[in-house]
Amino acid sequence: MNRDETGGEPVEPMEEDRAWRLILVARMRVDPVRLRDEPGANAEELLAGTLRHVLSPLDARELLAFEHRCHRLRDDANRWDLRDAATVLGGDGSDEAFHAFRTWLIGRGPVDYQAVLADPQALVDILRRDPRVPPFEPVLGHVVAELFLEQADEDLPPPPEESRREPAGEHREGVDFRTRYPRLAALGEELTARSAEGDES
Repeated sequence: MNRDETGGEPVEPMEEDRAWRLILVARMRVDPVRLRDEPGANAEELLAGTLRHVLSPLDARELLAFEHRCHRLRDDANRWDLRDAATVLGGDGSDEAFHAFRTWLIGRGPVDYQAVLADPQALVDILRRDPRVPPFEPVLGHVVAELFLEQADEDLPPPPEESRREPAGEHREGVDFRTRYPRLAALGEELTARSAEGDES
């Protein structure tokens, strides 16, 4: 069980199917016309509004249960191959960046989440669908934290410790993972260049 920081009985993680349904409903409500016509708009920014609408009926305990389920999904994605892929894609290799990346991945929904767990280079196909999507922007985490603060009048408590402090799988020191993930490396260079162009404009 997970300790309920709101002072009630321990809160169990929300059922996985229900959590995924909430995320999918929010994603389906992203307005494709706004995404197409608004300069600089991207799906993750619009997702923040639809997530808020979908999750706002939940009370503080339900939000905590939802966050506990997201924590377990992040824990399942705590693997060296995913961390290496995220770094190749443009992350700085920090714990914070990898946490943000996994939260973003959960917000993509179950199909993309499972595809990337099966093959990290599936990220290329996901990001090719919408090159404006920032893969290190944890919109889902921000919205849950904001709603919990509104409901409980306190910050969202930190999640339980991950079952694995270190990512699962084999970690190879000194290896250039761009050679392991060439498609991701090429896309990462494109995203970095596009970001730099945006900063200059």
